Amino acid sequence: MKNDDMSNMEENKKKPTYDELLNENYALKATVAKLEARIETLDARLEKLEAMLRQNSRNSSKPPSSDMPSVPPKKKQKTSKRKQGGQRGHKGHYRKLLPQDEVESIVEIKPDLCMHCGCGLSGNDQNPRRHQVLDIPKPAFEVSEYRLHSLHCDKCGQQTRAELPRNIPRSAFGHNVQSTIAMATGSWRMSKRTVAEMLDALFGIKMSLASISACEKRVSAAISQSVEEVQNFVRRSDVVYADETSWRENNNKFWLWAGVAKEATMFFVQENRSQVSAKKLLGDFNGVLVSDRYGAYNIHDGLRQLCWAHLKRDFIAFSENKCKQGLIGKLLLKQVKNLFSSWHQFQSGIFDRSVFQEKIYPVVNAIKRLLEDGSSFGKTKMARSCRRILKQFSSLWTFTYIDEVEPTNNSAERAVRPAVIWRKNNFGTQSTRGSRFIERIMTTVSTLKQQNRNLFEFLLSACNAHQLGLSPPSLIPA
Repeated sequence: MKNDDMSNMEENKKKPTYDELLNENYALKATVAKLEARIETLDARLEKLEAMLRQNSRNSSKPPSSDMPSVPPKKKQKTSKRKQGGQRGHKGHYRKLLPQDEVESIVEIKPDLCMHCGCGLSGNDQNPRRHQVLDIPKPAFEVSEYRLHSLHCDKCGQQTRAELPRNIPRSAFGHNVQSTIAMATGSWRMSKRTVAEMLDALFGIKMSLASISACEKRVSAAISQSVEEVQNFVRRSDVVYADETSWRENNNKFWLWAGVAKEATMFFVQENRSQVSAKKLLGDFNGVLVSDRYGAYNIHDGLRQLCWAHLKRDFIAFSENKCKQGLIGKLLLKQVKNLFSSWHQFQSGIFDRSVFQEKIYPVVNAIKRLLEDGSSFGKTKMARSCRRILKQFSSLWTFTYIDEVEPTNNSAERAVRPAVIWRKNNFGTQSTRGSRFIERIMTTVSTLKQQNRNLFEFLLSACNAHQLGLSPPSLIPA
């Protein structure tokens, strides 16, 4: 009996009380709540990481060069069954012969003997067959030496040295060399070392990298006033396409900004990617701004047109989600296809703007409803994106009622693409002076290309004008 009593006492001692059970229940509930919150956080993090893994050039702003091999290629267009090259019956294209006043030398070639009987031939052909050969003369450089004499004055006994005429460059290299260097580095995106090799190989001109940089500096000064005129011209335009890309200056991260108008383009290298930088680019511009949805462009108080190419990439990302989110993304892409189909028909002249607006009206309503549905998915990335797009919904449709406004920002993206290639090949600039040269030469190159004007002739004219202290040639279209 004694042992049984002791065991009963131990059982009663181990048995928890009601309050202890209640506290333990509260503690378990708190632990469960913490674990649920932790699971929710980890799920959101996992979703974010999975979304990052799915990102590529088709569903985000990442460049195609960053795509993994696992990314499926774009659908190839249907190839024609015809063989390559000119088709039977097509009209041929032949080089036209230059007029005789543009030919440096004419060589008359006559047959000596008849190819049939071997008899000697004489006389002239009134209509000989003409064959012209175009070639480049052997490159060579010319050296002009200017001897500045110092003469003694018999009256006062002082020496007077002659000064260079105003039209003679103070540099050891003339304006042709300076313009060639600026065109090679600024338009052809060649590195200074490659330019030095080219000058030596073609012309026998040996130049150091420092001399090439000095030539860039002189050309930069010569075109600076012309570039300022372009900046003012772009800011007075009715429509401007804007974009920016990363840049390197002295191994520090900078940004190259571009503003593209119909007949001129301007560039700026700036320290950051902020509203201050966007304000420097746009100035007092009050026309229609076409851009992506980057927040720095929200400083513009006028009309906006958001880029549909960027929106399409976002919708592709939506479509890669699961369940209803993915379905909404697929439906949005279907509406984008309808949108661009109508736009291309309008651009081709199949129907006028009023018919285009009628066709686009149901697309506008459908996209708005789908974005509202997508914004209802709580704190997901898709929901946040849909809410941001809805806040700027009116800026999606400016191109439907204003001429010269396009639905995409391709004009600005095409303008910065040469700068991206230049940056990858030459690793940016090494100084503020180099960045100013890049701004000015790229502004000049892009603007002249838009106007179908000759770059070398413009640079040469600008250098000559700068040497003489005259007004530089204008980059503004006539």
